[in-house]
Amino acid sequence: MLAPAQEAQRPLNIPEQPLLDALAAFTRETGISVGFPGIRLFQKRSATVSGVSDPWEALARLLRNSGLTFERAGPALAILRVIRKPAQTPALKDSRVAFVAEPPRMEEIRVRASKRNLPVIRLPASTAMVTAEQMASFGFTMSGDLQVPIAGFTVVGSGPGRNKLFLRGLSDGVFV
Repeated sequence: MLAPAQEAQRPLNIPEQPLLDALAAFTRETGISVGFPGIRLFQKRSATVSGVSDPWEALARLLRNSGLTFERAGPALAILRVIRKPAQTPALKDSRVAFVAEPPRMEEIRVRASKRNLPVIRLPASTAMVTAEQMASFGFTMSGDLQVPIAGFTVVGSGPGRNKLFLRGLSDGVFV
């Protein structure tokens, strides 16, 4: 493996292929590690990258038309992010007046199992919540997809329709 990437131009030749394979080739050729927390890459394809290029420009070209972008998280680390499309706003009759809608409010979650009626924000424990909108934006379709964004959540495949869910060691049923 090469030393961590520097800003130097270098020759790259990564053909169009499944994005996961292209990212592995990119890491081998540049020394830049690419993380993609919670992003499903299985059906995405890369663009072709060939010629002499700065590694960061090459990564941007590799991700072209994938719906993904990246942010530099270190001298040799990139984190992939989903490109969010801006929300469509209805056309206003009078263009001089514009209203900004308030973000949707989350209902307050209260926990009573601790024998104290507390808002979840005041609990001395970590909590995780994934909304239906977040699941849709990440492309989650199965309960196993939640293993990435929720710490301590595990799904054990026991055959079709028989997956076992574990949350911090607690199961949804008898494990056989």
